[in-house]
Amino acid sequence: MKNRVSEWVARLRKQIKNDNGLGWGVRGIEVEDALKLQITYRYENGDRSAALVNIAFESNKNREIQNTVADVKRLMTDNNLSLPEAVKLSVEPLGKEKASDLQENWQSVVDSFLESRASRRVTTIRDLRLRMNRVLKALESSPIPRDGATLMKRYASLYFGKKMAPGGSGRKRNLNDVAAFLDFAVEDCGAHKRWRPMSPKHREKLVGEAITTTE
Repeated sequence: MKNRVSEWVARLRKQIKNDNGLGWGVRGIEVEDALKLQITYRYENGDRSAALVNIAFESNKNREIQNTVADVKRLMTDNNLSLPEAVKLSVEPLGKEKASDLQENWQSVVDSFLESRASRRVTTIRDLRLRMNRVLKALESSPIPRDGATLMKRYASLYFGKKMAPGGSGRKRNLNDVAAFLDFAVEDCGAHKRWRPMSPKHREKLVGEAITTTE
């Protein structure tokens, strides 16, 4: 039995390194007579960080462990979080406290954002208002977005259909407005830095490539 557990752990660690790169690791820590998952990360300068996750360190949790590590890595990369901060965010989704960082609600932030753009052309404000209403709906969709990158991906999945062609200016304008709103939430309304928008490079994947023909 002991050998089987060792083989499972070795395979799991190898898969996690393959999926996430060097520096990432997992192990079991005994907590109240049960093994719990601990995620570890070694930075390039040699520093190490570790965080305990409330997931059983068992072979039947293999997939959940792999998904959790991948999610934690994404949160750290996209939002400049420490390992403990990313673990907390990963295993404790915002849910009903989705706007607690602002000590307001998202509608108030949208209202302030639109007011800050009040000098724009009427047609620009009209389009911006439509996109902000979509942002609010995306924020309330399930599962609740927990950071800026997830919100932008959810917005794209909800509203980038056949009417908004890949590679087109429509997708770019929508994402640019969502990104401007998220920057405003962080810089002007005190939102946590995890709500920063994804980088322009990563947005390109959501915009997609224009479809061309041989004609």
